[in-house]
Amino acid sequence: EDPLASSSAGLQSTTFGSEVAGAAGFGMLTGGLAMLYAAQIMDAYATAAGKENPTPFTRHRLSAQVTRMATIGLKAGDPAADFYADWSVSVMGQVARRFSVGLADLGVKYGYGRTSIQAGPRLHYRFYDRGRVWLGAGAGVILQGTIGPREQVLANTVTVVSRNNGFAAIPYGLLDVRLFILDRWSLDLVPRISAPFGTRFYRGDGALPSRAVTFELGTGVGVYF
Repeated sequence: EDPLASSSAGLQSTTFGSEVAGAAGFGMLTGGLAMLYAAQIMDAYATAAGKENPTPFTRHRLSAQVTRMATIGLKAGDPAADFYADWSVSVMGQVARRFSVGLADLGVKYGYGRTSIQAGPRLHYRFYDRGRVWLGAGAGVILQGTIGPREQVLANTVTVVSRNNGFAAIPYGLLDVRLFILDRWSLDLVPRISAPFGTRFYRGDGALPSRAVTFELGTGVGVYF
């Protein structure tokens, strides 16, 4: 009799495809619900204030976005596919009509015995801004540094703690769709393609290997000043 027969089989998925589908469904559901909740709050305020026809603030000088980028990645063990989420803040300045530059993807990721800090420059161009909808494209790079202890056991008696540090550069390109319910507040949908040079860490035990081309889908909220 197999002594491991009673071990948990993870998600109990019969195929790798079903694991991916389950994780993707979870990501789309949670992202959609978060945007729906934010939309209801904005709509309630717009109705109460009599601002049911917003005029997006195209001549803003500064904008800030809170975004959750989500993707499906591979991992060791069962399940082999997992859902990875990356919450971050971006601050952009509009330096010319429709053109913005700034510091994006600011965030801190805590894992098992490690801490990752990230941020990076971004360029963005808004090529459509009529009515409630803005469309734009951007490019940038995430610079992520990781610090964490690593234990080594020598001769089964002595434990040595060393530093396990790392660095990754993650260039990316993105498109974004911004829907305005208020003059200075938007709901953001951001598909992005990235490829890390160096291991990219997420919270917990999540990580993507170097040069793993990744499709991410972001949902978030933006505010304009």
